[in-house]
Amino acid sequence: MKTLTAAVPLDFATIVAPVQHQLHQLDNYIAKQLADGDSDLSPLLCHLQQMGGKRIRPLLCLLAASSCGAIRDVHFPGAAAVELVHLATLVHDDLIDEAELRRQQTTVHKKFGVPQSVLLGDLLFTQAFAEISKTGSLACVSLLAECSRQVCVGEIKQNAAAGESPITGDQYIAIVAGKTGGLCRAACGVGAILSDASSEQIDALQSFGTSLGIAFQIIDDCLDLVGQDSVVGKTLGTDLRTRKWTLPVILGIEHTNPTIQS
Repeated sequence: MKTLTAAVPLDFATIVAPVQHQLHQLDNYIAKQLADGDSDLSPLLCHLQQMGGKRIRPLLCLLAASSCGAIRDVHFPGAAAVELVHLATLVHDDLIDEAELRRQQTTVHKKFGVPQSVLLGDLLFTQAFAEISKTGSLACVSLLAECSRQVCVGEIKQNAAAGESPITGDQYIAIVAGKTGGLCRAACGVGAILSDASSEQIDALQSFGTSLGIAFQIIDDCLDLVGQDSVVGKTLGTDLRTRKWTLPVILGIEHTNPTIQS
């Protein structure tokens, strides 16, 4: 009988390695898209670039593309579009949560004010769709539009439920499947579509992206409770302060009150 052994977790460098060169190219591509000589826009966009990030979503796009074929030039505007939508949501989320820190940097609304923060998020959304249109793929445009809608719906539902009676674990999963899973789904789908993958491959990669996004959000929600600002790099405790229902809180309440079940 074959002996089963536990899988060895991969570190981030190992995951990135297959597309490291292309990810570096993508960083340069995004930097060019965010470069603007306008005296009003430049400070905002420069601050956004300084905030950095691991580029998880564009990384998913490139890895999906690589798994289905070669990465081509058309993948760069596709991956950049997904990242720009993500950046837009971060700018708006920080404002909603009244967060002061993101990636060890002052959040946009704290540094430049609420109106500029709202408008910068809007600008990033519009620029994202300008980028995805460069791929010439209506399927990619439609996918990013639908996933962006899911992100907004998920956020609206989570905020609407804040402070009310506890939601169930299933309701939480449904919310974060759109809120966080949506963009990971789009990232994998765009990468696969632009590699001329089969419908089965596209569906499988999109399903993986949704599941990964859900897992990512659960970990993020746990860190919001037990993490340290200086380590995580952003303002923590915002979910509790804004009375949002997250899975660790839901399970904690169920554990202390067995009458509440998912």
